[in-house]
Amino acid sequence: MRIGIDIDGVLRDFNKSFMGVMKKYYPETMLQDKLTDWQLEKHFTLSKAELQEIYWGKHHDAVFLDADPIPNAIEEMRELFNWADHNGHNLICISSQRPSGRHNSLWWLGKHGLGFEEVHFIKGRYKWKKDIDYLVDDSPQNWHAWRKGRGDDHEFILVDAAYNKHIPAENRIFKLTEILEIIG
Repeated sequence: MRIGIDIDGVLRDFNKSFMGVMKKYYPETMLQDKLTDWQLEKHFTLSKAELQEIYWGKHHDAVFLDADPIPNAIEEMRELFNWADHNGHNLICISSQRPSGRHNSLWWLGKHGLGFEEVHFIKGRYKWKKDIDYLVDDSPQNWHAWRKGRGDDHEFILVDAAYNKHIPAENRIFKLTEILEIIG
């Protein structure tokens, strides 16, 4: 099997690093101190374009390169790499990154020893088109796109987050190693 694994919200703690940047440099724009909705602009007095300029532009190193892993994600990925190696499966990194952030994501993966056989950068709404059997992702938008593109969500594994509680996913996990219970 080919199993796609997203980066932000699954392996890398984008929320923590982004909120750290916002608290340090733009505290006057914050309406909340935690991200609870996928639409980031609901949390700030800034537009989506202004927020994207902060994380894709001005502070992309702090947000992507210097970000902490999701707690336990690195250790759990090592278990998954071991499982995949022993069972003939491939773990494929599939992430939506702009060109300005791709080098940071590749460096971040390497820094944490996550040696994926393949890394694909593709817009989230097109992840369903990739040659994979399952996708592990946290995005409500990517879940909707997968379901529409593939006709159901049987092979979409949603990583639980505050901003995706409303998604009625067939497969929801709270830690990465729970993938094994779904895939077998």
